[in-house]
Amino acid sequence: MSKLPTFTERVGAFWDWYASVSERFLKTIDDGNCSNLATEVSAKIDELLPDFGWVFGPGEGEAKHSFTLSGNGVFSYQLLALRWLEMAPALPGWTFYAARQASKPPRGKIQISGLDFEAQAFWLTPTLDEEDEVFHLIVWHPLFSKIPDKTQWMALYLFLDEALGEVGVQNWIGRIEISDRALAGAIPLTELPDLVQSTAERTGWKKYGPGESWSIYCCWMERAACRRSWIHCGRRKFRPERASSSLRARNAGGGLSCKALADEPGMT
Repeated sequence: MSKLPTFTERVGAFWDWYASVSERFLKTIDDGNCSNLATEVSAKIDELLPDFGWVFGPGEGEAKHSFTLSGNGVFSYQLLALRWLEMAPALPGWTFYAARQASKPPRGKIQISGLDFEAQAFWLTPTLDEEDEVFHLIVWHPLFSKIPDKTQWMALYLFLDEALGEVGVQNWIGRIEISDRALAGAIPLTELPDLVQSTAERTGWKKYGPGESWSIYCCWMERAACRRSWIHCGRRKFRPERASSSLRARNAGGGLSCKALADEPGMT
């Protein structure tokens, strides 16, 4: 039986490939033909990093462009994306991210299912939940009535990620309800970043991304037969719908780490 490659091994293969095509990708994007790369990149992601999202975007400093690998809001995949980022080589002209970044200002228009969606056409009625430290949203868009539910949610999250970034949406947005009409007191989605920033400054709430914080739990129970049965992994305000069913730790200290997850054979 052949041994399945570990996540770390597959990430290594990805970076070998990306280094070999990075200059060609830069030229293609500079020539205005970024969409021509979608099939090639998607095939490689499906081969080596299935179930992750990806996107090209602007770079930082002297880097003209960026490539982002996204865990799509799934906590364990976001940790694995951090491991991917740790292994990234320095490639001229490129910045790499392990989560979708906010755009400042959010992109004005994205075409979805043949329809032009604009950021300012999303109307949000936010309610601040001070106990959970999030905003619950009621959302309306005039084009929602023309597309199925699944496409509505896809469009909404694309624009929320544009406004707050993947981690910002995860940290600041709670329940979302889609409405069939704009409600009184609604604001355009383009004003959401300022609302979040002013709330953070006023309340002093601290928000952390995946891999930036951890908790220790002590559970007194009769020791089971399995090794390290006393170890429990968790996350404050953990949202089960956004996480996979299990996280496995293998480092010597017994705690959860990006590398520990990445070294599981066949992980993801």
